[in-house]
Amino acid sequence: MSLLKRLFGASSSALKPADVQSRLTGPVPPMVVDLRTPEEYAASHIPGSVVLPISQLSQWLRTLPRDREIICVCSFGHNSDSVAKLLDGAGFKGINMSEGMVGWHRADLPVITKGSTHEQPAKTH
Repeated sequence: MSLLKRLFGASSSALKPADVQSRLTGPVPPMVVDLRTPEEYAASHIPGSVVLPISQLSQWLRTLPRDREIICVCSFGHNSDSVAKLLDGAGFKGINMSEGMVGWHRADLPVITKGSTHEQPAKTH
């Protein structure tokens, strides 16, 4: 590993929300890790995602699978980029969802919302 990678972290892959949605319907769907607070997650999250707050990173890191992609999600894509880089450096297949949940909502992709037990269809404009 180069000195720059050790100092600044491994480079992580990034996907736009629509590309994440495509992978979720593929033959080997990735694990989607939502790094926001449980309250933010409960308000609106990607179907099939799990909430693993960034504040508890050290507690849940060892529970992640090493044999599948792990897509990291936050509100805007900044914290998730840092965590995806950390995962890559630790031998996981970390991928950042650029634009975060803001981008997911902007793309009108399906979500689970507070009080619902099923996906909400994308809004039409």
